[in-house]
Amino acid sequence: MRQELEYIREKILNNKTELAHAIEALEADDFVNSMKSVDLPYEEFMKMREELFEIIADSLIEDSEYSLKRAKEWAERVGQQCLEIGVPLNESIRSMAFFRTVIWNAFDKDLEEQKFSAITILDVSKYINPLLDEVSYTFSRLIVQDHQKTMNIAQLAMEELSVPVVPITKGVAILPLIGEIDTHRAKLIMESTLKHSTDDQLDYLIIDVSGVPMIDTMVANNIFSIIQALTIMGVEASITGMRPEIAQTVISLGINFKDINSYANMQQALEKIGFTHERQLQI
Repeated sequence: MRQELEYIREKILNNKTELAHAIEALEADDFVNSMKSVDLPYEEFMKMREELFEIIADSLIEDSEYSLKRAKEWAERVGQQCLEIGVPLNESIRSMAFFRTVIWNAFDKDLEEQKFSAITILDVSKYINPLLDEVSYTFSRLIVQDHQKTMNIAQLAMEELSVPVVPITKGVAILPLIGEIDTHRAKLIMESTLKHSTDDQLDYLIIDVSGVPMIDTMVANNIFSIIQALTIMGVEASITGMRPEIAQTVISLGINFKDINSYANMQQALEKIGFTHERQLQI
């Protein structure tokens, strides 16, 4: 058995270049074509595959835990590099099945000549399959992590857009709120308005809620808390766009807005602080 495993190992090592090229012949044309457009020399890509064939070959005589460790480290390094340069890892996962195919194709003649027993084939599979499964799993995990990273970046961008504090002149800014306000978004509004108030040295901030479809107790209390925080920082905050039905809801909920400057529209709020068309031209 040991001699048979040594024979198989040596043959894989001696033919690793041919085996790496044989995989390409089995891959889909779109994957092969996509590889031509990425910033990775063809020879380097082939060397990556040859390295995995080396790990597979050595696994026939190495400790299984050590071989799995080598396979995982290879997959981490190669997978990360592929993601950075745009190589489709999902297709690379599919290619793992081709590693098995080309290895056994290389031994077709040996099997016909019965150079090793059928039980040896099963033993070799027990060595090879866990390695390729580990590589596929690592690639899958990297894909999920990369997707999550992209989603997080997109979410951060959306969150920034959801709290658009817009300076209109020195010391004056508006915050047009559009869409529903949940606890998470209310926290973002608080953080963003306080930060902008400090960074932009605001004296006045007008919060327009005409685009908020519903104001319940939670939303009203959050708006009230934001205004209180701004007041503590020396910023005079006003609310505009409080539609009649929303005003009635606020009153029915028993929420006290009597100490808050509220205006029907943005124009009234701007005029109240002395911001007129003539003043804007002078500024």
